Amino acid sequence: MGKDLNAEAGEGRAQTKENIGQNHTNPTQGGNKGVSQELRLRMHEPLAETGKWLQTVVRGYFQYHAIPGNTGSLSRFRERLTRLWWQNIRRRSQERQPNWKQLHPLFNRWLPVPRILHPFPNVRFDAIYPR
Repeated sequence: MGKDLNAEAGEGRAQTKENIGQNHTNPTQGGNKGVSQELRLRMHEPLAETGKWLQTVVRGYFQYHAIPGNTGSLSRFRERLTRLWWQNIRRRSQERQPNWKQLHPLFNRWLPVPRILHPFPNVRFDAIYPR
């Protein structure tokens, strides 16, 4: 193993050269687990800030996965994020929680609708290498 960097300081878990920086998580890795953890951390932030962050997450996911024939999985990803955000909003207070009808405009405002961004592979190939 690597040299113990925190042994002299007496700090919690010993950090070695091998595990430094491994606490960073990508919100879209591991299904929705990373997103739900991040939403939990952002629970009491204003809805507009959380909406902007979720918009970048969804947009990035769509930019990578928006190929022809993948619209169903893009829609499911958006629906799952919508449900996670809705559950998170409902946990914010002990007062009367907003219902789905009240929050629907918020979700439509911040979460983009899936659409195909990339052409079929043969179209891309023909554009790069004309015959």
